[in-house]
Amino acid sequence: RWWWLLRANELGVGFWEAQRYSWIGFFFNNIIPGATGGDVIKAIYIARRCQGEPVRALVSVAVDRVIGLLSLVFVGSLASTLTVTRFPQLSYSIWMAAIGIAGCAALLVSPTLRRVVRFERGIGYLPKKIAKVIRDLDQAVLYYRTQLKGIGLWILFSPVIYSVVFVSFFIMDRALGVGLQLTDYFVICPIVFVLQGIPIAPAGWGIGEALFGGLIGKFGAANLGGIIGAEAMMRTRGVAVSILYRSQVALWSLLGGLFTLIERRRH
Repeated sequence: RWWWLLRANELGVGFWEAQRYSWIGFFFNNIIPGATGGDVIKAIYIARRCQGEPVRALVSVAVDRVIGLLSLVFVGSLASTLTVTRFPQLSYSIWMAAIGIAGCAALLVSPTLRRVVRFERGIGYLPKKIAKVIRDLDQAVLYYRTQLKGIGLWILFSPVIYSVVFVSFFIMDRALGVGLQLTDYFVICPIVFVLQGIPIAPAGWGIGEALFGGLIGKFGAANLGGIIGAEAMMRTRGVAVSILYRSQVALWSLLGGLFTLIERRRH
């Protein structure tokens, strides 16, 4: 997906080159705050690679993350319709968040919305240096107006990829004897993946465990129905699922460490 964005911007980055930078970013997720903190390192590498168009290269990383966010929210919104009778407040919150995120994304490319909020006029009130940086970034984002059809397809296709991850959670659920339904993870995982991206702890450690524990605890307790201490028991299992998942991710990310060493030798 990111390679497609780079290609759409005519930045001349090859598929395997983009994969290498993605794995490097994946590796640095382990030490930079937020579950996607490695994007900062990926952005540095791609900006150095595309020295003629560093702003467009940097924006491609941000746009890729926005597409991923929209895809997660899309999946979570659809899946929450299956749990609205059990958790109406949670479902309504997901739908409101989806509307807000979609509105912010539309603001970036919609001429009508930009006029309504007086985006250009607002930039004019900023100091000149800051205004110039924002205008450069804005121009790089506006370039994707001509690629909205492709971006829309990626938003619709990305849930297929995420579904593989959600199914893996269900497999871990069965291995650990947690007992949730597959559809529950299509609601839980998008919420956790979005919120653990907030840059607080490296790789989102602790944040993800608290969220998985809390949500799996509530979903599990609802399934068990009236058993004393059910939520606390399921919360512990939720934390175990999260740790198992993170351990696998950390192991796979070591490939990114190898690519980092190779890249250092090249430069």
